[in-house]
Amino acid sequence: MDDFDDEIAVAADEAIAATEYPLATEHLVKGSRVSAEEIERAFGVKPGTDEYRFKMLRARDFIAQRLAERGELVTIVSESYEIVILTDEEASAYNARRFENTRRAGERAFVRLGQVDRAKLSEEARKRHDRDIVAIGRRIQADHSAERPALRPAKAR
Repeated sequence: MDDFDDEIAVAADEAIAATEYPLATEHLVKGSRVSAEEIERAFGVKPGTDEYRFKMLRARDFIAQRLAERGELVTIVSESYEIVILTDEEASAYNARRFENTRRAGERAFVRLGQVDRAKLSEEARKRHDRDIVAIGRRIQADHSAERPALRPAKAR
């Protein structure tokens, strides 16, 4: 195939994508925002409704997929009924914060796991519970150990 055929194939793919999905993505880059008005116009749903939230989640997935096809890996968030494609700097801070939040939630779940009354569990459930406690506890301990500064030997005099 020559360049002309490639251009026709790309144009055909874009035309199919435009007819299959009501949201254009070719202009989107890191730092772009898709406004609530654009989402409402594209899908015919009002902000604040469950259907709007569902369509917005689907649109986020679609945008991420389209950008990935172009070789752009992005972090996309919802912010006040808008879709925001974070810049690299924003994505770095956001993803680190998100990891910390989920880690703390996991630690709270581990504490609650320890509060389960083992005597009220079946034999099989008790074995699974004990395995989970040990495995999760080890992961949390390893995570905490990795945060501590390495021990340095005292300087020789």
